[in-house]
Order: sequence, then C-alpha cells, then structure tokens
Amino acid sequence: IASLDEILVIVPERIKTKRPSNFNPAKVIELWNQFAHQNKLPHTRAATKGLKKSINNITEKQKWTINNWTIFFYALSISDFLMGKVDDFKLSLDWLVKPANFSEVNAGNYHELFSSKKHTESKKRG
Repeated sequence: IASLDEILVIVPERIKTKRPSNFNPAKVIELWNQFAHQNKLPHTRAATKGLKKSINNITEKQKWTINNWTIFFYALSISDFLMGKVDDFKLSLDWLVKPANFSEVNAGNYHELFSSKKHTESKKRG
C-alpha cells in the first residue's frame, strides 16, 4: 500500500461516490472530535468558515462521503508521528485539512508503514 487513498480502494466502491448535496461538514467535525477524544488529540471547538470550506473542498475533490472520512481518520492512527508518540507534534483537524498537509498525509508520507521520510520540516507547514 502506497497511500491512504489506496486503503480506501479496499472499501466497496459504492462508498466513494459524488458528495451528496446535503453533505454537512459539521458531521466531519463531530467525527473528528470523537476520534480526537479516543486518541488524546486536540478537539475542534469552532466550525469556522475556513474549516468548513476546507472540509467541503476535500470532500468534493476526493468524492468522499462521511464513511470515507471515518476510514481516513482511523487510518491516521497507524502513524506514531501523527499521534504524537515520537515528537511533541499533535495532529489537529485544522492542520490536517490544509491543502498541503492533507496531500502529504493522504499520500502516506507520515505513515511509517509507507514512508521513511523525516517529518520535522513538513510539520512546520501549518
């Protein structure tokens, strides 16, 4: 497996459909907060316009549903770095949905199983 997108291929294709017109980014934030609580990561308290826009942009570009977001968040937990186990870095939703950061994470660059890339410079992006 080379990227998190490839993990999503394992999921039935019916999940990877066009974003429903009633898609609500607040559901992604709620899902993140559940994931964050379980993994001792920062919660997202304010659903800013910028955060909602970033979530919508990713959802549209990736053709994701809430199920894809669920899988994506839980796939993050395999990264000791992103979970703050090897550095003082703590993953947040605001950091994750910034386009450059999302691309890096989605490509598997922060997952030790996929890459041996050093993360110190990349984490400073945001």
